[in-house]
Amino acid sequence: MIYFGRRAILAIPANPGISMLWGVHMYSILHDFVLGNVNPNEHRYKRNSEFDKAAKALMDAEEMFLSMLGESEKKAYEQLTNAQINLNSIAENEKFEQGYILGSYFSFEVMSRIDEMTL
Repeated sequence: MIYFGRRAILAIPANPGISMLWGVHMYSILHDFVLGNVNPNEHRYKRNSEFDKAAKALMDAEEMFLSMLGESEKKAYEQLTNAQINLNSIAENEKFEQGYILGSYFSFEVMSRIDEMTL
């Protein structure tokens, strides 16, 4: 049992992967995270979604652009795109961390007001 103030808020049942919060069974993302089933950098996109269409347009434009380049220009372009990918990866990780911290602040505030909640 985990306590917040005087109130018990979390009971961990014998069934791993399931948490009990306020008497309601919930899916445990923490359990899946420990098992390696959660990857925050993994994205799935629907076919013909706005993202899918934009990605296809980008690939088509890049193929056309690369067809106009010689070998030395292609190598320089590859270095440029690798540097951009690296920068984007760093920025995405920082945004994820910032979002996680912000979400934790929200959770903390909610939990600090648990006595005010009516269930």
